[in-house]
Amino acid sequence: LDIQGKPIETDLNMSFYDSLTGNLLHNFYHTMNARGKPDTMYLEALNTYNLVVHTIPPVSLEGIKLKPNQHNVISLSSPQGELEVKLQALSIKNTYRNKIRYILRKAGDKKIVNIEHLDVTTKYLVGEYDLEILTLPRTIIKGINISQDKKTSLQIPNPGMASITSIYPGVGGIFEIKNGRMIKVYSLGGKEVLREVLAMQPGSYKIIFRPYKATQSESTIEKTFTIQSDKSIIVKV
Repeated sequence: LDIQGKPIETDLNMSFYDSLTGNLLHNFYHTMNARGKPDTMYLEALNTYNLVVHTIPPVSLEGIKLKPNQHNVISLSSPQGELEVKLQALSIKNTYRNKIRYILRKAGDKKIVNIEHLDVTTKYLVGEYDLEILTLPRTIIKGINISQDKKTSLQIPNPGMASITSIYPGVGGIFEIKNGRMIKVYSLGGKEVLREVLAMQPGSYKIIFRPYKATQSESTIEKTFTIQSDKSIIVKV
């Protein structure tokens, strides 16, 4: 059923389990019949069923008992809307775009509902969600409303490219500056790494680096740099 109680949601897999043993008995993809009405399936009336409909997140109904020789109607509320998350422009190479995913959670809940790529339209149950986009640094968007039969489209700024180079390998990190505080967003280093190329979201950052061969903490280097969308920068440490 949609949010108004109309039986128009379809194209969802339905898993029927035996309520006593927990064994999976049937899988059916819901469809409409030739008259545009929900299709009729034939199930053994002796069993008691637990039903899971694979919306995102799934909905379920337990203890379903069918009356033999009758047309039984089983109703579950499963109103859905669509969500698409994308970059503001298409100038970024697909090899990078395909690496970015987002994590969706119900608003205020830590449990993950789904992990999805950018530029993919996905159906979710109607409700309010929090979004964590795995950019560098992460992009957090809270309180996203998914509405019945509507598509919610979100855009995030295109990243810029930062090429971090050093003469000697060392240990270091990239920090985001927010309200005068430093938040670590990336760990540099590797005993043989002299160059790293990173796609980063627009903003102000500070790199802090110390060569491995340095024997004094005061050898630490600090540099502040700014990332702009679709632009590249070289940071030498």
